[in-house]
Amino acid sequence: MGLLDIASIRSIERGFNYYQSECVINLKSFSET
Repeated sequence: MGLLDIASIRSIERGFNYYQSECVINLKSFSET
């Protein structure tokens, strides 16, 4: 497990969390209309 592996996993997790929060925001705004 090198530093690059850890960095790539972290960026993937961050991207996934960002994608999830975007979906939640879209669902909330969709249900409110």
